[in-house]
Amino acid sequence: MDVAPTIINYNNYAGLATEFNTGAYHKDLDGNLYFGGLEGFYWFKPEEIQENRFLPKTDITGFMVSNEIQSMNDNVRLYHDQNTVSFSFSSLQYSLPEKNQYQYRLKNYDDEWISSGNNNSARYSFLPPGEYEFQVKSSNYDGVWNPKPASFAFVIAPPWYFTVLAKIIYTLLFLAIIFGIYSYLKWRWRMKLDLQLKEEEAQRLKRLNDFKSKLYTDISHEFRTPLTLISGPVDAKLGEGRLSDSDFANFSMIKRNTTRLMGLVDQLLHMAKLEKGKLKLKVEQGNLGLFLRALASSFEYRAEIKNMEFSFRTDTLEGIWYDEDAMEKIVTNLLSNAFKYSPENGTCEFNATDRGDGMVRISVKNSVDDFPDMQLDKLFNRFYQQDEYAEGAGVGLSLVKELVELYQGEVSVQMEDENIIHFMVTLPVKKELFDDEAITKDDTDQRQPIVSAISNTIDIQADAEQNESVEELPIVLIVEDHKEVREFLVSVWKNKYQIFQAQNGKEGMNKALRIVPDLIVTDVRMPVFSGIELCNTLKTDERTSHIPIILLTAGMGEEDELKGLQSGADDFITKPFKLRILEKRVENLIETRKALRSRYSQEVTLKAKDIALTPTDEIFLNRMQKVLDEHLSDADFNAAIFCKEVGMSRMQLHRKLLAFTGLSTTGFIRSQRLKQAVHILETSDATINEVAYTVGFNTPSYFIKCFKEAYDKTPTEYLQSKQT
Repeated sequence: MDVAPTIINYNNYAGLATEFNTGAYHKDLDGNLYFGGLEGFYWFKPEEIQENRFLPKTDITGFMVSNEIQSMNDNVRLYHDQNTVSFSFSSLQYSLPEKNQYQYRLKNYDDEWISSGNNNSARYSFLPPGEYEFQVKSSNYDGVWNPKPASFAFVIAPPWYFTVLAKIIYTLLFLAIIFGIYSYLKWRWRMKLDLQLKEEEAQRLKRLNDFKSKLYTDISHEFRTPLTLISGPVDAKLGEGRLSDSDFANFSMIKRNTTRLMGLVDQLLHMAKLEKGKLKLKVEQGNLGLFLRALASSFEYRAEIKNMEFSFRTDTLEGIWYDEDAMEKIVTNLLSNAFKYSPENGTCEFNATDRGDGMVRISVKNSVDDFPDMQLDKLFNRFYQQDEYAEGAGVGLSLVKELVELYQGEVSVQMEDENIIHFMVTLPVKKELFDDEAITKDDTDQRQPIVSAISNTIDIQADAEQNESVEELPIVLIVEDHKEVREFLVSVWKNKYQIFQAQNGKEGMNKALRIVPDLIVTDVRMPVFSGIELCNTLKTDERTSHIPIILLTAGMGEEDELKGLQSGADDFITKPFKLRILEKRVENLIETRKALRSRYSQEVTLKAKDIALTPTDEIFLNRMQKVLDEHLSDADFNAAIFCKEVGMSRMQLHRKLLAFTGLSTTGFIRSQRLKQAVHILETSDATINEVAYTVGFNTPSYFIKCFKEAYDKTPTEYLQSKQT
């Protein structure tokens, strides 16, 4: 069946494009196109085909938040957690919709348009808070885009902690923190500066206090030296016993005033120790009543001088615990102050009573002239004086107060009537009221009894007649920076000892190494080289380690004494020293060395541990014994070789051996050979000649001569006496 062709105008039928694209067409001789199908053929003219210029309209058809459909109201405000959104959209071009194309973007999020092809949906996840506008546009099937997009605006609100108010608060908090940090750093800087200033001030005060304490010590040392020069000759004169009454009175006055000056020096030293916390209580049990009466009785002479009425009364106070030194200073300062400021024909009353509660009350009353009440609270101030003409330095009562505080007691003062001043001191005297550290045993020390110290005269034994020659006298080296002290000791000891002098520790050390004395007396405080350094140096040197050393010092207290003794010193004397005591200690030390010599003479062999005085001595003696063991049998072994082997000069070895054995170097070698010979004779059957050559004698005859001189017997006679 023939099908009639149909002519179709392309402009009226857009669907021809599809058939054209599929190739289902025919062309005639005139160039016309024919489309064939079941219903017939279609034809058109290609030159008459036109592009579709119709701009498609785009519409946003849906808005979802977290997969939930939302209304399409513009400027929707979402919460901060509603930040996952999706959009659906459509083009209103219905011809060939499958060929529609889409582009979209989210303003303030996307920088460029996003092509989605024919897909008509968009999704955004985890959008940050902010204002957004979703825009979408589409094209028709010919790819013509509508430049005017469809839009939808919405807002994702920030969380509360990102709101403007929160940011303002954050800003304020940040500024507050910055300001706080600044204020803290500024405060800390000020505190650091204040602490630094306070520390510098404390260091300055400490240096000032140390300087003051050092000044006290230096002044004490300088005061004690002339006081020693005064006290020593006075003691010597008073000890002679051949003085007239007037001379005796004058020397006694000198002695009293020397003691008074020494008391002031001691007060300054004790105040320095109190400030440094070095002064400690040392209480022991005793008869406090007897002690206080002895102290009070020593002021009777002052009462006679001023024609004062002086009375004192104390309870028994037996078995009381007290610090003798502190108690002495408290009482003597109170009584000294009372007699110092009492007028002529005045009164003074001293009482000590047991309160019964483990406390003792000490009361001192004395008359005064026109003393204003308002000055009572100043009496215990250091260096306080009522007026420029007042006697004393204002130290005693200040020391009393500090000692009472150390004692954990109480002190007070008040006026009774118009001309009576009353000092009251309350002190603990029960053992349980003291710390365990303050309780001391009744150890023997170098302090003199207080009753003896109160005495105004000291008996000093006169120098005995010396029959020894100068060469046989012990050698004493005096090391003292004050010429007067050296000359005084030389004048006293010139007939008893060979005296050498040195004015400082360095010179003293050089002289000690050169002459090797039998004893050294040295001051502690000296220029160039102190006495402690001198003692340490000599005691660790083999050439001088055996020499006994006595230290003289202006320091006070057992701690200073211990410091001196720890340096290796053999004895310790505090200035101003008692001449009799110093002489006795020198004699004792020299006699001790003589006892060592006698011990050597009784020993067959040299035993270092038995005669060594220090570890350095023991090392030296062991080395010397080793040299003897190696060379004693050598006939050529003599003093020169011996000195070379032990590393000493002939003089040094001679003095060293003389101190230990009483023999010269040559005599010591001969003594050792003879002792070895005796040992061989007693333990072997060797002949006399064999023994002589074995122990290093050149000839048997000289051996026999030396043996007889040493033992008053010949070797044969010695053996016979041993066999009987």
